[in-house]
Amino acid sequence: MNNSFVELDCFEPSGMKLEFSREDLLGHSLALGGSGSGKTSRFVLPFLRKLILSHEKVGLVILDTKSDGQMAAAVRDSVAKAGRVDDLVVIDGSGEHTFDVFGDRNSFSIGQVDTLGSLLASLIPRDMRNRYWEQTLEALLRQALRLLALQETAKMDYPAVVSQLIRYLLLHRLQDPHYKQQVEQLKEPSESQDPSARLLYDEVIATHRMWDLLDARTRSNLQSMAASLTGPMNTPLAHRYFGGGESHSVTGAVDQGKILIISIDGIRHASVARLVACIVKGRFYEAILGRSHSLFPPLTGLVMDDWATAATGGWGNLHSDVEALGMIRSRGGFVVTSAQSLSALDSVLGPTDRRAALANFANLVFFRGRDPEVDLIASTYLGERKDRLVDTSHFDRPKRSGHVDYPIRHEREIRVPAVAMGALARLATGEAYALIGSTLHSEALCLIPDNPV
Repeated sequence: MNNSFVELDCFEPSGMKLEFSREDLLGHSLALGGSGSGKTSRFVLPFLRKLILSHEKVGLVILDTKSDGQMAAAVRDSVAKAGRVDDLVVIDGSGEHTFDVFGDRNSFSIGQVDTLGSLLASLIPRDMRNRYWEQTLEALLRQALRLLALQETAKMDYPAVVSQLIRYLLLHRLQDPHYKQQVEQLKEPSESQDPSARLLYDEVIATHRMWDLLDARTRSNLQSMAASLTGPMNTPLAHRYFGGGESHSVTGAVDQGKILIISIDGIRHASVARLVACIVKGRFYEAILGRSHSLFPPLTGLVMDDWATAATGGWGNLHSDVEALGMIRSRGGFVVTSAQSLSALDSVLGPTDRRAALANFANLVFFRGRDPEVDLIASTYLGERKDRLVDTSHFDRPKRSGHVDYPIRHEREIRVPAVAMGALARLATGEAYALIGSTLHSEALCLIPDNPV
């Protein structure tokens, strides 16, 4: 019985298909290959079309960081054919539709402040040698947001959050009248309230006072790290993605099976694109992990054309690819993405976190590329084939009349890698080797490109 959920057709070998079962799909899929090798046109876009047109209604969150119109056109065409036009929401920076940075602004509370602080902190590049600085900055981010959320009359919108972070993290002074007023306006918990409310109040006051106890070097380091976050957040483009317009949340898309596409140019607006991509991906992980366990959870996927733009590492963080990718599958969440090389991911995650995150992808498609480590992975994962090694011995003694020295021939069977080192560099555009679940495709497949007709 054919249990394929997604099938990608091939030109060659004739009649061959790259098949993904529902179980394969939940194992996450990654295409690796250099620029122009066919990752988008032969894998990501056809995969996306099959998901939209599938027999099961699949919720999708799509990150389009090329923003060249190709992915948006493919999605619009597919939803029209599937009769799902009403499910589509497009956020493209025009300001008409925006993304809810709070997760769900209508139900945002002090209990969700820590989550937002952790999400924003995940944008700071991670390094094991900088754990102290990262954790301290996350505590200060959380403090700034708590101080805002605890104000009875505070307006919780994106401009208010950006303003609070800039003033608190970059211009902070203990005696700043603005923050003195915020602290004084905190509603002190009564004796009859939960003791945890009292502790929260005390922590807000103590963290506020901690700023002035820090030495100048520590303060300047933390302010430098904060500036790398508040800079992209306060650009006009970021305000058009997160402020004003009709607000949409990933949680809504996940719960209702919607198709949410976020388009932003990741080359011209690299810092804002990473901000948008990491927040969208983080909210996707939260929404999936917030589901209660069920035997057949509804399928919801995150499709990213460039994993490096949104990649995040670290441990003990639900927004980290290292941990979240291994947990979302049991709740019906899956990821389909691509990357030009592992070196590009190493520059964002570091080699250790990248290896840990890569181990969560059960489906790997290898297009043309010249990354030595990708070569090694393909050679290792795609198994071996049988070959024959022939040894022929020759005699070098002088020839004698009437005597012939015949060569001695020995043959033996050996096993060699099915895809030798360097084979990926010689693939043509659209050709690929693949490992789908436990199924090996060690013969080069020529995938059919996306065709909207």
